[in-house]
Amino acid sequence: MALFSEPIETVIEEVKRGGVFGKKYSVSLFIYEDHIRGSAFEIIDGSLLSLKEFDIPLEKIISANVETIEGVQCTVLIYNKDTVVSNVRGKLAFWGLSSPQKWAASIENALSKRKNLIEQTRQQRLADQRMKKEESIQFYTSCYEFHIKPDTPFYTISSDENVFIGFYVTPDKSLCFVSIDGNRKQEDVGVIPYDKIHYYDKAGNLSYVTDIHGSYSSYGGSMTGGSFSKVAAGVGGLLFGYIGMTAGALFSYKPAKSKPIQTDFKLNSDIVKIDDRNVILNFFSDEKKQYIDIELPQDSYNFLQTHLPEKKHSIVEELEKRAAAHQAKQDIESGRQLHIGQSESPKLTDSVLTKEDSMESFKIKVEKLKIMKESGLLSEEEFEEERKKLLKMI
Repeated sequence: MALFSEPIETVIEEVKRGGVFGKKYSVSLFIYEDHIRGSAFEIIDGSLLSLKEFDIPLEKIISANVETIEGVQCTVLIYNKDTVVSNVRGKLAFWGLSSPQKWAASIENALSKRKNLIEQTRQQRLADQRMKKEESIQFYTSCYEFHIKPDTPFYTISSDENVFIGFYVTPDKSLCFVSIDGNRKQEDVGVIPYDKIHYYDKAGNLSYVTDIHGSYSSYGGSMTGGSFSKVAAGVGGLLFGYIGMTAGALFSYKPAKSKPIQTDFKLNSDIVKIDDRNVILNFFSDEKKQYIDIELPQDSYNFLQTHLPEKKHSIVEELEKRAAAHQAKQDIESGRQLHIGQSESPKLTDSVLTKEDSMESFKIKVEKLKIMKESGLLSEEEFEEERKKLLKMI
């Protein structure tokens, strides 16, 4: 209701009920832009009761018309009451007022203006919503087309109306993670350069459990889980703090259970497959000065294997590589010879290729030297010195 507003129309009249010796009453009506108030007789079962003060919003008024009560024409107001039970109507009579048709028409006119105002407001709200949606589509489309060209390989983590979260492979084979929210007009981008990508591989468990159930009706195949839980520390969606995005971490994959259609009337047991494997992407963070793992959905493995096959790396192979590098370092530091299988050859620092040395032996020495450099066990100067020694063996 409008506060401190002036009424559009006002009427206050003294009326008498009960003949010459009847009681006098003050009947009043104040019409505002959004409500009416005053004093009128309550009507129940067609009979006038006591005078009642009222204040009713226009949206609760059903109608105002003229009726004859106790032989007198009067303006009658019908409205919806404020009760816990819905559709309970109240009825008030401005009994004894002069010109009852006028006051019924005044109330109806106020109702009509109110309805028109509500409709105008509704139409304006719809127009604003359409404009906002068009702006959202425009923002989303411009951002999406900037990142995802017709020939761009991309993987979708999550998508909705005017919302895209995923990553794609750039022409230089870097991974670009992007979150576009056209509804909020937000765009977050994070890039892992190709040379910073260490490896990716599957991690997690694949298991089978027995699902015991009883049934007396048909039920369809079901899928529980299989969705992404968005664990966010801030606004945005993707949590790529380590690679420069404004909000915090990636997505964790919730294991999916699936089983076929069943129709039976007895106790059954099914073998249910639970797959909680996902993809671990390991990269070097310049910000943290260390290697970082991020978790990706399990079906992104095929996408990465298609477009970045050379970065696929078994964790077991990685451990073996590090072990080989560590062993090679120990060999050099202790002055022992580098091992080739079970046989030994002269140590790398002062050995000379003999006729008995095979090309395979030379390749192994080169590979070990390369491993030590990549693992940081040799500085650039040390690597160059050892490389020159190898060349002298040829």
